[in-house]
Amino acid sequence: MIEHGVILAAGLGSRLDSEGNNEPKPLMPVGGTALLERVIVHMKKAGIKQIVIVLGYRSGQIIKFLKDKKFKGIVTVTNNVYYKKNGVSLLKARDALKTESPFMLSMSDHIFSDDFMTEFIKRSEPFIKSSSAVLSVDRNITGVFDIDDATKVLIKGQNIVKIGKDLTIYNAVDTGLFICSHSIFNFLERIYLSTGDVSISEGMKALAENNNFFAADMTGYLWQDVDTPEMKKEAEKRLLNNAVTAEKNK
Repeated sequence: MIEHGVILAAGLGSRLDSEGNNEPKPLMPVGGTALLERVIVHMKKAGIKQIVIVLGYRSGQIIKFLKDKKFKGIVTVTNNVYYKKNGVSLLKARDALKTESPFMLSMSDHIFSDDFMTEFIKRSEPFIKSSSAVLSVDRNITGVFDIDDATKVLIKGQNIVKIGKDLTIYNAVDTGLFICSHSIFNFLERIYLSTGDVSISEGMKALAENNNFFAADMTGYLWQDVDTPEMKKEAEKRLLNNAVTAEKNK
């Protein structure tokens, strides 16, 4: 059972206009609910008991929001070099997790259907072990809103062999949700110490080279990253369509 989670909410979010509300990106409402709040609620529904949230840009505003919401089981840590790649933020979460158990990792700027995380955990169980990571992927490439911006994935069998935005040969896309063993921290740290920066994708590439990076197929489930005003509109449209479909299926 996965009981620990990490949410990365440190970045600038400079491509997403705050619509004059003077709010950091994780607090921007999409479909009436702040992006960060959506991820927290979904993790809680999936059985996550402790959530480490990595903050950076305008962290004080986000901390106040979390206190006002009175969420339980939340720990915040701050990445003061939030202008670096997202792997640095993930490294900041290591000590706060206080466990060697696998954990769920999500970006704060993605939306998911209510059942996405619960199903993802089920589909990840056959693959997660002490030296691996599992990524939720979508094989419906034609359904991706902005394929140029998406992180592409090349899968062979259940193994992810390549990941990156610039791949020209790929058969799925990254939906922004992982289950990770603590081995990911070792790979990230090695890269960071040698280069001074590191992305999550770079760490996952290292896992892939060791045949320890796996795909859980979540094709057909709602997800959308929210990086631009256009993506925000698409996310709100997909949330509405998903709600209408769910109501019809009752």
